[in-house]
Amino acid sequence: FLEAFKGALEKNKKNSEVDDSKVRKKVKVFSPANRRYCPLVCVPLPSSTCTNLENLELFLLEVFKLMKAGLGFDVAITVANATEYAFVEALRRRMKIGLLWPSLGESLEQKKRILLLKEARRLTKLAKSNQLAFFMGAGVSFGAGLPSWGGLVNSLAEKAGLTDAEKKFVNSNFLEGASLLSQKIGKEEMNQFIAKSLVCKTHALQHSLIQQIPSAGFVTTNYDELFEMACFEANDPIVTIPAKRNFRPPESNKNKLRWLLKLHGDIEDPESIVLSREDYNGYEDHRSTLLSVVRTLLMTKHIVFIGFSLTDYNFFKIAHAVKTAQATEGKNKQSKHFIASAFNLIREPPKEELWKEQIK
Repeated sequence: FLEAFKGALEKNKKNSEVDDSKVRKKVKVFSPANRRYCPLVCVPLPSSTCTNLENLELFLLEVFKLMKAGLGFDVAITVANATEYAFVEALRRRMKIGLLWPSLGESLEQKKRILLLKEARRLTKLAKSNQLAFFMGAGVSFGAGLPSWGGLVNSLAEKAGLTDAEKKFVNSNFLEGASLLSQKIGKEEMNQFIAKSLVCKTHALQHSLIQQIPSAGFVTTNYDELFEMACFEANDPIVTIPAKRNFRPPESNKNKLRWLLKLHGDIEDPESIVLSREDYNGYEDHRSTLLSVVRTLLMTKHIVFIGFSLTDYNFFKIAHAVKTAQATEGKNKQSKHFIASAFNLIREPPKEELWKEQIK
């Protein structure tokens, strides 16, 4: 496999740009799946490298050459078990190759790059001291092929047979629009449709990456079960709150289990799904305990929002409660203390201005 890439590179080395169409044809790589920007090429770790350090070093060097060759592919090394993963990762760090921090944000101004690296290192320190709690939105599951929030609502609009005017209303007023959809389709049938739409056999890369970061608890507004799947595959089962019907924690690490708070329900129980204005209005009455857990996290941990919209109705209520509690106790009343970090692909200046003293 690597020789196919290497041969294509040598044939095109005189060109200023590599003709990746020849490479695609030779190694049978097709269009990127699940909305990836470019194809992901998975290179399995040869068995001969697992017992020979020199062979492994040569293998890693070849892989990283591919990454820097400008072929238009992402490259991942796949290993069979945790032992091999630890071995490869330790060697990668020792060789100091493939660490892409120096080239991070090459298109950014130098000042912005420095600030970005500084923030990344700050979050790394917080992660090592178990001070991070992750709040995951629909964007995390987008890479697994699941619909975005807007995409889900549009599918429901098609099912309900809405007029163009009604579709426009639904897309501009999610809560009221969901109430309209509930009336048109029926609450039970709508929730069943949502549950079936979010069944997926494979989790996204983001789920695996987040799962590996030290954190006792996670929060999500997603209905799907992909994060639980990523934890299970990593032999690190997680307890969901509310608890799943058939979950039985292993006795060996019962006291070390981490937890996932599912704020808006779970496809395993379609009746628990929160979507419409009526669902949100009854949220405080039926799920006040869940909101209390999130408030505690915001007061004691640094929250990292990923794939999540800061315009969510529950987020505003929770963040406001924390700000009120901090002001009452006289803590951080005048200081610019960031209680959270948000990872967004698109800049939203009005939103950033609104939360600039609490969220970075």
